[in-house]
Amino acid sequence: MGMTIRNAEKLGLHRDGTILSLSPIETEERRRLWWQLQQVDLVLAVRMGLTPMTLTADWDVKLPLNIEDEDLYRAMPEAPKERKGLTSMSYCLFPSWVVNTQRQSLLTKNARFELSWQANTTLPSSFKDALVSRLEEGINQTFLQYCDPLNPLDIRLQLFARLFTVSMQLRILHARISEHSNAEERAEILRISLQCLRYNIALQSQPALVHYRWLMKGWIVWHACE
Repeated sequence: MGMTIRNAEKLGLHRDGTILSLSPIETEERRRLWWQLQQVDLVLAVRMGLTPMTLTADWDVKLPLNIEDEDLYRAMPEAPKERKGLTSMSYCLFPSWVVNTQRQSLLTKNARFELSWQANTTLPSSFKDALVSRLEEGINQTFLQYCDPLNPLDIRLQLFARLFTVSMQLRILHARISEHSNAEERAEILRISLQCLRYNIALQSQPALVHYRWLMKGWIVWHACE
């Protein structure tokens, strides 16, 4: 994967196509490819306990557009307008949106992106709480409000998004907890841990999601079981 990322950089995929004055369709194709590489690199890094290759580096590729493939054609003079609601692109766009929101917030605050920002004691608690709130609000407005409760992919998106936000809260609370923590703080840890477990169980047990279990294999929040 490391060689693939480096080759992508050699090809200039880490620069947004608008900066390079490329055509709208080439710009969109490059964005999709670059962000998919970031997702794969991130998943592999998390599963193997490594650091992602380029999430912390300086690059300027914008997120892909929320459009359908048929909105793109070779001779298009300008980029198509994004669609409102979910498209077939939204399911790939969700993890990229989540990573990008964290990356931009942390680059502004901390001058660097880190996966373990929830446990970083140098970051103020107010900043961490505000970032989780921003993520939750953005996910609701951009994705979840358009979910169809009868669509298996939408069900997975809803459950995984909820699991993601509560797991962020849990990691922040774990970083604050100590032997001197009071009963109220420990009760909050237990409450959020139970929420994480419920979402994990729902993701693994919903009959409609049986064909998508391979997507959830490496995402169980084990520290909720501690």
